[in-house]
Formats: sequence, C-alpha cells, structure tokens
Amino acid sequence: MSDVDDALDISDLPRRELEAEIKAMFRDYSHNRPRSLQTALGPSEIGSLCKRQLAFGLTAGEMGKGSNTGGDIWRSYVGVALHKEDEEVLKFANDRAGEQLWIPEAKVYGHDKHPGSCDAYHVKRRTVVDWKHPGKYMFDKYRKDGPSWKYRAQVHIYGKGYARLGLPVEHVGIMFISPASDLHHGFLYLEPYSEEIANLALNNLDAIKAQCDELDVVHHPERFQQIPITPTDDCRLCNWWNPKPFGPRQCSGKE
Repeated sequence: MSDVDDALDISDLPRRELEAEIKAMFRDYSHNRPRSLQTALGPSEIGSLCKRQLAFGLTAGEMGKGSNTGGDIWRSYVGVALHKEDEEVLKFANDRAGEQLWIPEAKVYGHDKHPGSCDAYHVKRRTVVDWKHPGKYMFDKYRKDGPSWKYRAQVHIYGKGYARLGLPVEHVGIMFISPASDLHHGFLYLEPYSEEIANLALNNLDAIKAQCDELDVVHHPERFQQIPITPTDDCRLCNWWNPKPFGPRQCSGKE
C-alpha cells in the first residue's frame, strides 16, 4: 500500500461502496413495502395520545404521508420479518393439532374505515394476541411498567373487530419477545377485553376527524397548529417529526 493509499484509505473504497449500496437497498425496500406506503390509519396508530399526529394521519390520504422515515429502519424490518415467522408458527400449531387452535393474521374492523390485521386469536381461550418484538431497552421497560396505552388500545380495537364478526372475546394480550433476548424471557401481558377501552380510542379518533373537517386543514394546513400535541420520547419516530420544521405539516415535538 502506498503512502497516498494509506492516507486516503483508497484501498478500502470498494468495501465501503458496497456496504453503502447494501444498506441503501434495505432502506429502499423497507420504505416501499405496502405497510410503509399505506396512508390509512390502522389500529396500531389509533391509540396515539398525540392529537396532531392523528390529525396528520387522518389527512394523509389527501395531503400525502409525512417525510420523516422514523430513523433507522432495521428494527422495523426485523419486526416485520419476525411477524411473518410468527404467522408460520401458528399455522404449524394448527396443522400439528389437526384443528384450528389459532386464527392468524385476520383482517378485522374495530372501526369501519380503519381495519387492521390482527396477529392472532386463540379460539378456545377466546383471546386476541398481538406480537411485539422490541429492543432490549423497551422490552425491559414493558416488563417493568406494562405496555403503553397505544399498545393496549390496539389490542382492544382488534378485540372489538372480532366481536363484530360474532366471535367471543374474553381477553386481549400482548406477547413480548425481544430479538435481543431469548424466548425464555418473553412474557405475555393479558387483561379482560373491554369494548369501552376500544371506544375511547375510536371516539377520540372520530372527534379529531371532526375537528380536522371543522378547521378545513386540507385547504388551510396552517390550522394544524390549533390541534394540540403530546410530546413523548417517540416523537422522533413520527412520520411528521422534524427538529427544525419548515412547513405546517411538520412538528418538532415541542410545545
């Protein structure tokens, strides 16, 4: 290696170029998956405590989705991949038992305009189960403090969707298994199904939709500022987050 090569590290250029190409390929794929491109709010988003985030989401079909990619895509990519395997596990369990113990990935309507794909429904236990695969930090936090309101609202909305199909729902659960840990330390959060919890989130969504219509934010986007925000540590993952907003459909996550 010459002195110039050593100073500029030219010899490492092919490796760095290929590495960047591979990472860009994963990002491009992740940003163009159907889930990433969809604009309709689903049950996983409806429980957000931030009214402005919900307002942005409710109008995304007409005004476009936010430009923030939510930081690094890897955890989301891993989560989607694991969910595909989770579905295969349920199918395997059904085949092994010779009966339908589980209903995997069913489309349910807790709200007519906001359907969602529910991870799992245990037929005999009459229980909705959603899989969560957080990193180690959040996994430990959920074990200590329990799931967020957003996660709880999500599974109760799924429960309402199943109830509307005529299937009994007695409990809703969230199964936490971290890819940074192991199956032994996975844990299930379980609580009785409550239509009231589902309705709290859905009624809040309808109220924000009415407020968006009243303010006519589609034609007057500056009026989004009249809808309050609820800053959290997750703001940087919001589709509309920007530390230095340069338009009415961006938010710094600060009052």
